[in-house]
Amino acid sequence: MRRLSHRPSALSISLCVSDPLSRWQKNRDTSLSQSDKMPIVHVNNRDICQQNVGNPFRRYKKEEPHEVRKLDIDESTASAMVRAVWIKFNCDINELGGGFPESYDNVFELLKDIRCSAKDIERFSISLADFQDEEHFSEKAGIFLSAMINNSSDTDFIIYTKYLAEGTKEIRGIGYKNTKNITVDGNVGDDIGWGMSAGRILVKGDANEFVGWGISGGTIIIRGYVSSAGEHATGGKIVVQKGLFSIGEGMGSGCEIYSNGKYPPHLNRDSRGQVFHKGKLVLPETE
Repeated sequence: MRRLSHRPSALSISLCVSDPLSRWQKNRDTSLSQSDKMPIVHVNNRDICQQNVGNPFRRYKKEEPHEVRKLDIDESTASAMVRAVWIKFNCDINELGGGFPESYDNVFELLKDIRCSAKDIERFSISLADFQDEEHFSEKAGIFLSAMINNSSDTDFIIYTKYLAEGTKEIRGIGYKNTKNITVDGNVGDDIGWGMSAGRILVKGDANEFVGWGISGGTIIIRGYVSSAGEHATGGKIVVQKGLFSIGEGMGSGCEIYSNGKYPPHLNRDSRGQVFHKGKLVLPETE
């Protein structure tokens, strides 16, 4: 037995959709004829609002006048202003780095009126790849990053150095005069945490020489390898997780250094303080 199809035929389709405009016109004429029989009433919308709604704010007290606060500089403006200072600033650094503190003081003064957030500084660290071919880039980048961090009202910062091209000299002096918490994702150059007095610096990479030069407080953690650490340190703690080659000259008695490398670090004759290798005290030397 043949099964009947439920699909509408071409004729039924044409009947369903034929002349929709005529049906709409018919309904419209009917509604118009009915409205002719109804009286026209003029309504004042303002009266309805006043009678039914009233004043929706009548239960609230009148707001007291306040002094208009000065707007903070937004992130994009702050970043642009810092880049403008970078372009104009001539970093006077000799081969021995004698001009680092003086240049830092100049940059800090130039940036003191630019309000930079931790996010601004993070983005600026990434954008430093645009300037990595400049002379004295290593010192200049460390000076700017340190000045921006010390001038910021934030306390926790992330800096990226891993985006610099291979072969670029690592940034020097990150965390100069530091008192805050800094995380560096990548390698760093000399003088990480120079003159640091508080806070923490974590480096997710290697560091070169003079880690914690003159440190008096706070903690520096290097997850990679370090050439030397603790030069002229008077306090604080330095932790090297993979390996430390040597303890720097002039290390004071208030500093603690921990190394987890395969071999213990070389100890200078004038080294003081406490040095541990894999948890064992190696300075002062024990019998």
